[in-house]
Amino acid sequence: MTAPGAEGPPHAVLLDLDGTLVDSVRGDFLACSALFSEHGRALPADRWAVEVCGRPAGYPDLLAELPGPVEGHLARLRELWEVHMNPGNVVLLPGAPELLDRLTRAGMPLALVSASDRPWVETWLAEYGLAGHFTAVVPGDEVARRKPAPDLHLEAARRLGVAPARCLAVEDSVTGVAAARAAGARVAAVPTALTRHLDYGAAHHVLGGLAEVAPLAGLPAAQDPPTAPDATRHTAAPAPGTRRPGDVPATGAGRE
Repeated sequence: MTAPGAEGPPHAVLLDLDGTLVDSVRGDFLACSALFSEHGRALPADRWAVEVCGRPAGYPDLLAELPGPVEGHLARLRELWEVHMNPGNVVLLPGAPELLDRLTRAGMPLALVSASDRPWVETWLAEYGLAGHFTAVVPGDEVARRKPAPDLHLEAARRLGVAPARCLAVEDSVTGVAAARAAGARVAAVPTALTRHLDYGAAHHVLGGLAEVAPLAGLPAAQDPPTAPDATRHTAAPAPGTRRPGDVPATGAGRE
């Protein structure tokens, strides 16, 4: 299935960051689980995925079921993000560097489209040396509405000078898929281990990994896609004060 007017290879690729290129999703789940454990409660992974993965506005509702004020739980969650967003958990996802290298060598215009604020985005682009691949970087604090609204993808397409229908958007969450679809882009979903049970029916393509993106962009399939989940780890923690994925209660902004 293809997006209207998007037959043939795309003219640009729009890539999400969290959960698509870097695995900050695991750290977020671990932090939320730790908070529930402090109150003697278990947080099933599927429940977390539905409530808050790609849905930053969902944190207050999720935490409201714990005893005590929600604001106190949100403050504690921020502390737990500091603990769990560490070098052991925030890693490059398999195939990310190889895909970016191939697309760049092919001359494909690339934009990073993230609901996170610019400081968080730039931290990980710098940590992994990815910034040079992107013609445009569009973070959530530079648009009026974040995902699932289409603003980020529309702005990315505008900055690249490509019609949204000629863009391939690569997303890991149902929220990101909805945003890209609303923008009129062709959408490839690459679910994570924590989210692949969700309904990705709105995506044009549901892929097993980033290695499968290249053929959708008109490139030959990779011969030996990487398989080690922890093949690349970052070497330094984000600078103090950098906003964490999902650190949204005070501003209404958030990760996707």
